[in-house]
Amino acid sequence: MQESSEIPPHHENPEQNAENTLRLVVHRLLWILLAVAAGLNVVLNLLGHSAVAIVFGFVAIGVAFIIFLRFLRRKRRFPEEKAPMNSLAPSDHGHRHVERGHQHVRADVALRLNDVTKVFERGNSRTRALDAVTLDIPAGRFTSIVGPSGSGKSTLLHCAAAMDAPTSGTIHIGDTEVSGLSETRRTLLRRERIGFVFQSYNLVASLTVAQNITLPARFSGRPIDQDHLAQLIERVGLTGHLHHLPSQLSGGQQQRAAIVRALASKPDVVFADEPTGALDLRTASQVLDVLRELVDSLGQTVVLVTHDPSAAARAHNAVVMANGTITNVISEPSPEKVAHELLRQEAQ
Repeated sequence: MQESSEIPPHHENPEQNAENTLRLVVHRLLWILLAVAAGLNVVLNLLGHSAVAIVFGFVAIGVAFIIFLRFLRRKRRFPEEKAPMNSLAPSDHGHRHVERGHQHVRADVALRLNDVTKVFERGNSRTRALDAVTLDIPAGRFTSIVGPSGSGKSTLLHCAAAMDAPTSGTIHIGDTEVSGLSETRRTLLRRERIGFVFQSYNLVASLTVAQNITLPARFSGRPIDQDHLAQLIERVGLTGHLHHLPSQLSGGQQQRAAIVRALASKPDVVFADEPTGALDLRTASQVLDVLRELVDSLGQTVVLVTHDPSAAARAHNAVVMANGTITNVISEPSPEKVAHELLRQEAQ
């Protein structure tokens, strides 16, 4: 496992992919043969006036037609778009790249926002949640974004994580511009290159810890690097809890499971939105220790959004926000430095 800021390559499983493709081809071929046989059956039996055979033939054709319509609907929902200049296709601007499967990421900057503005319009009112924000998030580092309620930190997270599009400006994850992508391609990008940790854990109550951790990968059909997953589980201390349900875990253990789930696919960036908000102080401190240790040991890029100066101080850099703008970036922050900056902004 690499200890640098370079993101380790994604491990593909060609044999499993080939097997899945073969099954899909055989399944569709059987339906095509059924439709052809049914059609021939109808044509031949029309001459013999066999009512039962004719009815059976029309039913078989109808079933095959329904399958075909479902296939067309799926194609319309997930069209194969040609990659525009600002899409997932990698660009080369003279920067060093790290290859990761079919993707490319910048080795020095994991996330870049350039002059990003977000305006919400409700009737005649306009709220400028982000005001020309420019920010570079270094790869393989722990960055916190801190500010009071209404400072714009949550809006920044939503735009940076491709959950919402900015009104103006550009956002890049590695060398991929995400601000101009369609909703379909933003969804694909979130699924393949971004991890999320939320305050409410978002674990499925009826699934075990092991099933929750691997659920996103199973949905996307992507293979799981079992060695990487085992290392994550061991590092967060969940080895003996994989067969437990979420209700059998403490809040801290549930959040650790959510962290493993977010990192299991080796994302370019993990966004943690107030991950300790529902935890007591001791458990919150342990969860933050886990996040920092995973950054330092695995080179994972983590962006933490919080209003807590103590949580923000666990990061390598603390980005302070107020009124939709960045007011300061504190290197090697302490709780006192962050709290002082927040109080200074309130006094202005």
